[in-house]
Amino acid sequence: QHQDNGLVIDAAAFIKNLFNERLDCNYCYHNLEHTKNVVLSIETICKAETVSEEERTALLLAGWFHDAGYINGGENHEQRSVKIALEFLEEKNAPIAIKQKVTDLILTTTFHYVPQNDLEKIIKDADHAHLSNENYPAYLDKLRTEWEYSIHKKYTDAEWLELNIAFLKKHQYYTQFAQEDWSSLKEINLNLLQKKLLKL
Repeated sequence: QHQDNGLVIDAAAFIKNLFNERLDCNYCYHNLEHTKNVVLSIETICKAETVSEEERTALLLAGWFHDAGYINGGENHEQRSVKIALEFLEEKNAPIAIKQKVTDLILTTTFHYVPQNDLEKIIKDADHAHLSNENYPAYLDKLRTEWEYSIHKKYTDAEWLELNIAFLKKHQYYTQFAQEDWSSLKEINLNLLQKKLLKL
C-alpha cells in the first residue's frame, strides 16, 4: 500500500510539472485546476463507495493523467494521455495490472463513452463533478473561452446556454453517491441556465 501511495504522489508531481512546462495557456479549463478537482472528486466518491486500495490507486493515477494529452491539444487527447501515463508507470516499474486499469480508466473519460463497471462509473462521475458545483457558471465561462481560443468555436450567449442546457438534461451520474449527493445540485445549475436563457 505504501508503494502505491508513493506512485500517486509521484504522479501528482509529474503532472504539475508537465502542465507548468508544456500546457498552452489557452487551456483555461482543461488545466491543473480541473485535474486536481477530478482527483479530489475521485477521493470523495471512493470514501462513499466500496473500493479496494489497489482500485483507488488506479483511479487516482487515471485522474491525474486523464487530460495529460492536452499538452498536444484536445483532439483525441485521451489516447495521448494513456501514452504519457504508461511511460510514467513503465519508469516506476508499476505492475501490469495497474497499467491496464489506468489505461481503461483514462479511456473511460472519452466524451460519449458509457461506463461499464463500478470503477469506470467513479472516474466518469468525478470528471463531471463540476456540473453540480456552485461555481459551475464560472467553469462554463472558462470552457467557452478555451473553445474560442483553442478550437476557434464561437457561440452567442443564447447558443452557449442552449448547448449546455441540452448537455445537462442528457447527462446522468452513475455512482450511487453522485446520484444521491450531486444530482439535485446539478438540477439547481440547470435551472440557473434556463433562467438566464429566458432573460435573453
